[in-house]
Amino acid sequence: MSIQPEMSREQLAQLRALRSKETLHDALERARKASYAANLLAARDRARQDAIRRMHAK
Repeated sequence: MSIQPEMSREQLAQLRALRSKETLHDALERARKASYAANLLAARDRARQDAIRRMHAK
């Protein structure tokens, strides 16, 4: 099984667990944390872009 773009976070975690002998629980936890971090960074970037837009609008 190889990584496909349409795979869910859970499917990717299962694949990682199989490849690394990591438990599925640990792989799911790692995927959840990575997703949270990605969302946090995206939100920060959006806030930064909004601030820049507001500054230029004045």
